[in-house]
Order: sequence, then structure tokens, then C-alpha cells
Amino acid sequence: MPASQIDEQPPRTIVFQVGEVMFRSVGIGDAVRIAYVPQSKIIVQLSTASYEYSICDDLAQGQSA
Repeated sequence: MPASQIDEQPPRTIVFQVGEVMFRSVGIGDAVRIAYVPQSKIIVQLSTASYEYSICDDLAQGQSA
């Protein structure tokens, strides 16, 4: 990925509560693309080179977000 497409470090750390599968699927140093709702800190989509998550999959399976 070109450096111009990589976001700068955020001005502060953003903390999310995630399920164990997602937590174990993202490693330190992994490049991560994430879409989230800023005020509620709900992750809508997250993807790495080897893992993908979408809130739509949870909703289709009847799980709460």
C-alpha cells in the first residue's frame, strides 16, 4: 500500500471492545482497515490481510452488535 494511503497516527488512542475472535485475529503490527461509528465506537467493518469482519454478518446471524 502506498504511504500516501496510510493514515497518520490518531491524536489519541481509540479503544474498542471486540469479541475474542476479532481480538485474536489482529496481530501487533498488522495493517488494519477499519470503519466505525465514532460516538458509539461500534466497529462496522474491519479487515487485515488474513481476516475480515462486517457487522452485517453479525446482524444476519441474529447477534447483537
